[in-house]
Amino acid sequence: MEWLGLDHGILYGLERARTEPATSMMLILTYLGNWQAILAVTGLVGLFLIRSKNPQGISAAKGLILAFLFCLGTTELSKRAIARERPDIVEVAGNYQKPESPSFPSGHASCSMTLAVALILAMRRITPHSWWWAAASIPLVCYGIAIGFTRLYLGVHWPTDVIAGWALGIVCAGGAFLITGHPAKLVSTTPGPPAP
Repeated sequence: MEWLGLDHGILYGLERARTEPATSMMLILTYLGNWQAILAVTGLVGLFLIRSKNPQGISAAKGLILAFLFCLGTTELSKRAIARERPDIVEVAGNYQKPESPSFPSGHASCSMTLAVALILAMRRITPHSWWWAAASIPLVCYGIAIGFTRLYLGVHWPTDVIAGWALGIVCAGGAFLITGHPAKLVSTTPGPPAP
């Protein structure tokens, strides 16, 4: 899965650029991409949406939860099927322990991007005529990108693992919200001519 030498080059470059303060920050940030942390956020936001009085709250909660389940299942199946080894060309940063699970795709990247995109879509669903969901999109996507970057910095994933994880996250979130949408609402409700 080596892609034009970029996998090696990026990891070598990041290893040379490491500093103690940056490593400390990356170690903290990467834990925010653990599936357990994302499950907790998904559950709390899902509960909030279900208990809200918004007519689309339950639908948005279903999309959010389904996106997480899609991501977790697809990531795990892909890891087992592809069974790519973790990088062994650079030292792991700091005192971080290299995971024993297969490398492709990055679970941190896929789960964090799934959460980011699913939250954007959930906000869009419950506030279709507002702009604040669009404003929240930038920090949420930056969160997903940052989590993936920590995996490269720490030396526990190949760049193509992370790119695949980001793509998988977008697909899982988009698919979940497509499935939990309301196609019936797209049908025109304009009354027709009266029946004879």
